[in-house]
Amino acid sequence: MTMKNNQGETSKTAPETAARRQAAVRINLAAGLLLFFASVPTLVTQPPEVSLSYVGNIITLAMSLISFMGAWVSYRYDATRGGMLFIGTLLLVSLGIPFYANGLGFQSGIIVIAIVTGVAVTTLPASLAARVSIIAVVVEAAVILGDLYLPDFGIGELKSQYINPFLIVIILVFAYYALRQYSSYTFRAKLIIAFLLVAVTAISAVAIGLNTIGKNELSRQAGVSLSELSNNLAESVGANLASEISLLQTVGAQFEESADEANQAYSGKSEDEIFQQVNSLDAVWRAAETDSEFVQTIVSNDLADELREFQQTSPQHVELFITDRHGANLAATNRTSDYYQADEGWWQSAYNGGKGAIFISQPELDESSNTYAVLMAIPLYYEGQVAGILRSTLDVTSLTTLLDKEKVTDLGHADLRVGSDQLLGDETLTSEEITALQGSAGSFSEFDFENEPSLVSEQKVAAPAGSSAEQAVTNLNWSVIVHQSLDQALLPVKNQARATISISMLVLALAVIFGYIVAQWIASPIVNLTAIASQIAQGDLNARAVIKTQDEIGALSDSFNHMTSQLQDTLKGLEQRVTERTADLDQARLQSEKRARDLQSISEISQIISSEQRLDILLPLITRLVSEKFGFYHAGIFLTDKIRQHAVLQAANSEGGQRMLHRGHRLELGSGIVGTVAQTGIARVALDVGVDAVFFDNPDLSATRSEMAIPLNARGTTIGALDVQSVKPGEFTDNIVNTLGILGDQIAIAIENARLFERTQQALTEAQTLYSQYLQKEWKAFRSAVTNVGYHQSTTGGKPLETPLETEAIKDALRHGEIVIGGNGSDTEPAMIVPIKLRGETIGVLNIKAPSKDRKWSRDEIAMIESVSERLALALENARLFEETNRRAERERIVSEITGKIRSVNDPQVMIQTALEELRSVLGASRVQVIPQPSGDGKQNELK
Repeated sequence: MTMKNNQGETSKTAPETAARRQAAVRINLAAGLLLFFASVPTLVTQPPEVSLSYVGNIITLAMSLISFMGAWVSYRYDATRGGMLFIGTLLLVSLGIPFYANGLGFQSGIIVIAIVTGVAVTTLPASLAARVSIIAVVVEAAVILGDLYLPDFGIGELKSQYINPFLIVIILVFAYYALRQYSSYTFRAKLIIAFLLVAVTAISAVAIGLNTIGKNELSRQAGVSLSELSNNLAESVGANLASEISLLQTVGAQFEESADEANQAYSGKSEDEIFQQVNSLDAVWRAAETDSEFVQTIVSNDLADELREFQQTSPQHVELFITDRHGANLAATNRTSDYYQADEGWWQSAYNGGKGAIFISQPELDESSNTYAVLMAIPLYYEGQVAGILRSTLDVTSLTTLLDKEKVTDLGHADLRVGSDQLLGDETLTSEEITALQGSAGSFSEFDFENEPSLVSEQKVAAPAGSSAEQAVTNLNWSVIVHQSLDQALLPVKNQARATISISMLVLALAVIFGYIVAQWIASPIVNLTAIASQIAQGDLNARAVIKTQDEIGALSDSFNHMTSQLQDTLKGLEQRVTERTADLDQARLQSEKRARDLQSISEISQIISSEQRLDILLPLITRLVSEKFGFYHAGIFLTDKIRQHAVLQAANSEGGQRMLHRGHRLELGSGIVGTVAQTGIARVALDVGVDAVFFDNPDLSATRSEMAIPLNARGTTIGALDVQSVKPGEFTDNIVNTLGILGDQIAIAIENARLFERTQQALTEAQTLYSQYLQKEWKAFRSAVTNVGYHQSTTGGKPLETPLETEAIKDALRHGEIVIGGNGSDTEPAMIVPIKLRGETIGVLNIKAPSKDRKWSRDEIAMIESVSERLALALENARLFEETNRRAERERIVSEITGKIRSVNDPQVMIQTALEELRSVLGASRVQVIPQPSGDGKQNELK
């Protein structure tokens, strides 16, 4: 087939085709870029090799190139070819999933179906998209069945832990776009989707439930079996160790007396002497040959022979020797490296400070025999005292044999954990395995063990309760780990899953067929009814639905026919109702426009009055603005007096209102519209004041035909009323009342703010006056108290002024507080007198003279001198305050000292005499007297 160039037909392309082409280009480009960047970096850094990873990256790169080709085809030719190229490549690659991603067929199949369906709906015509979606379902069903029943080819590299989250994301995205387009689906399609949704939900729930229950039960059974096995093995290992200790204790009983006799040889010697003796023998031992007499006395004596006899019956004890209570070697089956053993950790643990204790060491590898062994040491008691130590080197091959028996069973593989991260043998545990094992201690859990998903159980090794080795075995902190491959443990689950998925797919296919048939049957009457509705929509009001059933659809058809008849009747009077409704809408529009204008006027008035702070200007401004903005011929503001007896007219805009204002018009609260509103705080309206005799009849406002009073409420209190009057009867409707009520609140706030501003200004003026008087008084007292009235500074030096300088310029500067610049004549030097002001009060002047007669003062110099004057005023005030504070502190100190001396004595006469002496000393007086109150006989005493 030859491709035709469609570039010349761009102008003829339908909007739907253009949208599909754009979607095809975007999808192919996005897929191509994603696959390209997923494969190229790995191919560049990975050397060529025959491996699934390398081949997979080659395939991914090939798919990216095909996607780029699909984008080019979609742009150059049409969206159908580009979309089909992408879909065909995706389906072809998905056929290999059972071979290179075994176990992921179900998830991958669902993902491919969702992607193919989405791409098909977006880029292909509707009829072709439906066929492609069906083909995708069939292909992926084959992929799922192949993944279930084809053998595992052992290729596991592509299995991903992210497949399930990715599947969920794809399903959610697909569901989102499906729901977005759900309203545009036909009724038949909606029914089919509903059947599919119910079937998929039910079948999936049952399948997932059965699979989950089966997997959990089998996992639990396998875990319980592993736990029982690990517990049995742990008990066997503990019992084995306890039996070896018990055997050593039985053998060691015959050496207790000999050990005591060896200890008696040290009689009469101190511990230091014994230590020196044993150490000297240890040095001889190390230097001696194996066949020397000293060595032979230890390895060939009677005790050594008895040890070798025991060794023949228990060959697992590869080395045995006995020491006395001081660590000296008494007998050995083989030559030991040292004669003195008391410095060894095992000996000290077994001796236990003379109390004795059983010691078992961690296993160590004997490289010569390639076997593991543990050290066992038991104390030898004689008459309740530790007489010596019997030590054995135990070959733990028996333990490994015990564990190896379980390695060939179906239950799993057993290991002995002998350290935090060490297994018996040359294997070690990873940090991840150690962390995961914390959850399987005494039970079982699932995690990756030895790089394989496994069921794992761990049990602590413990000796039989009550045995002498119980504590020693517990101190080893050994445990038995039994693990089994999760694939082997859950093999029955896989078989069950295969059957469940196969049955589910079969049931789902039957549900699709059944849903399609039922949807056709149910939707048929609805489709017919839709065709009739289309005829009526085209203007054929005589069309009627044929009623074939008596169910809800038949009732719907009957109602539809009835509705059509009513529609014919309704159309006859529709024009009149439309005209009436249009008129109502016009009236509502006019009212809305008027209210909008009123609110705009309120906003403008509020902005204007909010900036005015003087009450005498604010009130007339309000009346004028209200009259202009709302077209009322009279507007007045009444404010209640302080005793709340009258409402007094404060401002008005009309001529009659001005006359009322000049004669001090006032109304009693509760009288007339304004008085009632000022008292109750509720708006009142009189639609025809001339007729309504309840309210006043004012000759100054004889043209009034309707009046409204709005309360001025501020902070919960009515402070007055806004009175507006109109020459039109019925002017004030409920809408106007509500609108002007808003204005009244704004006016009340503005009045309260103006009042508050006046009170604040008055308080500020009083405070400034008091402070000015205080400064004048204090500085007057200060000037009278100091001898120097100023300071004179010149280029040759400076000196204090004892007499003030009094010139007309200085007096003028002091009197007016302004800068005086003089000396402009040719015979005088230019001078500038700058007042020193402290918070508005002049406390002195700066008399500055220029060095030359032709000098002119610049603005910057004047500004600088003013700044210096301001800072000088503050500095002088601080100095005065500091001096005053010092005087007060000195006065308080003297008073405190006098008080202290007075309180130091208890005799009143002495107190008075002390007070007089201190006052005379402080004041420098020649005489101080205390004149007491005369007594009853008219006499008085004088104290000097």
